[in-house]
Amino acid sequence: MYQTVDLYLTPTLITLGLAGNIIAFLTFYCTNLKRIPASHSMMALAVADNGCLFTVLLMVWLPKHKLDIYNKDILCQLILFCNFVCIFLSPWYIVCLLIGQYLDLLHPSSKWRIKTTFRARLIVISLAIFAIVSYLHMSWMFGVYDTGVCAIWTENADAYQILSIADWIVVVFLPNMLFIPLLLRLFIFQWYDCQARRSLRGLQPNLRQHNNTNSASGSHSNQNSSRIGHGNRGVSAGYGYVSGGNSFNSHTNEHGSPGYYYEPELNTNLIVCVITLVSISLSLPSSIDRAILIFGDKSGINIQRRFAHQYAIIVSYGSYASRFFIYFIVSSTFRNHLFDLICRTVKRIAMFCCRIRSSRHDISLSNLPTTEVHTATVDTQT
Repeated sequence: MYQTVDLYLTPTLITLGLAGNIIAFLTFYCTNLKRIPASHSMMALAVADNGCLFTVLLMVWLPKHKLDIYNKDILCQLILFCNFVCIFLSPWYIVCLLIGQYLDLLHPSSKWRIKTTFRARLIVISLAIFAIVSYLHMSWMFGVYDTGVCAIWTENADAYQILSIADWIVVVFLPNMLFIPLLLRLFIFQWYDCQARRSLRGLQPNLRQHNNTNSASGSHSNQNSSRIGHGNRGVSAGYGYVSGGNSFNSHTNEHGSPGYYYEPELNTNLIVCVITLVSISLSLPSSIDRAILIFGDKSGINIQRRFAHQYAIIVSYGSYASRFFIYFIVSSTFRNHLFDLICRTVKRIAMFCCRIRSSRHDISLSNLPTTEVHTATVDTQT
């Protein structure tokens, strides 16, 4: 049973995850969504998730099917190093998203000064550098034995046991301890936001009736005042209405004067809540299994225990492969920008093909004699 699941489900999850994370990265990077500070953490999360999935493909699945790239010197250390770095970065980038949303709740009026794209990039790069420096020891603690197996060196086994406990605390325990209170706070805010939206929907009939009475009374005024009134209503509607997932957010520019900053409305709060909840649910079995392996009795491992360990690892792959589908289902703005990116890409490909055909036609005409070129141009005009 496990062989069948591993044969079909593991490559399916890895393929869908790699493709989805690449599409999500391109959607955030090539559209106006890159103006949102949280999108930089989501792009970094897509890169880290793809690193986890790709290294799992090289370490676990391909060696079972006689495509052994992992058990080679230098490649063994490099793949292990990338795997540990990406596994560290994936939950901590989610923590960055949660903290960013929590700061929006604490300081909603000053979020344009606190959350900027420059600071988001700085945090993402700083975390990556910290992870790279922290896991450099993997390059000399592992190696390839004479039997052709990549494993921990015997003299480093005791030190690696201590480092495994520290790694479990940093990668599993601390992020989950931060996930729970921040996620509860965001869920409470999301509930209050839904209640506020319902109350606003209840006020819409009264607002429409009020606008109709104002328009009826304004029709008896003169032409100039009517024009001014309609212009004011247009301005107020323009600033108060949010359409197509976009919004104008008031802020103070660098000269101290108030202005308006155009930013796509991604509904980041709901996206972060769903990503965190799915990540906790899918990675919980592997986290418990890893804790049992580190702190439990290693002598009592039987066949059932080994199968449970393997199934928990396969389930954890879903947390790395599910980000794109969460973005696509939860956010209509992400879908709109994705479809816009696809349309622009198809248009560019069509224009490139048309240019190639026109250039080939010009080259073929240039190789003909003058009389034949003249007749060819006349035929094309007719």
